[in-house]
Amino acid sequence: MNFKDLDKLTKDQLEHRIYDLENEMNKEWFLEPLMSRKTAIKMQSEISYCKALLENFKPEPKENQSDRFHRHMENINGE
Repeated sequence: MNFKDLDKLTKDQLEHRIYDLENEMNKEWFLEPLMSRKTAIKMQSEISYCKALLENFKPEPKENQSDRFHRHMENINGE
């Protein structure tokens, strides 16, 4: 996955991504060595990046409903 795409994930999605990647690493690298070393290094790099994002996670501020309503009305009245 592209690192720019990882930056857009929510906290929950990051946790799931880390879990999935670690399971894949355990299954294919340690139990059944089918994965190439290069692929394993890329996966480990992605896991590390996701963990760093998770440690420094700052949620996006939620949009106020009244602000959304006013922008919607501006769009209607502006036409």
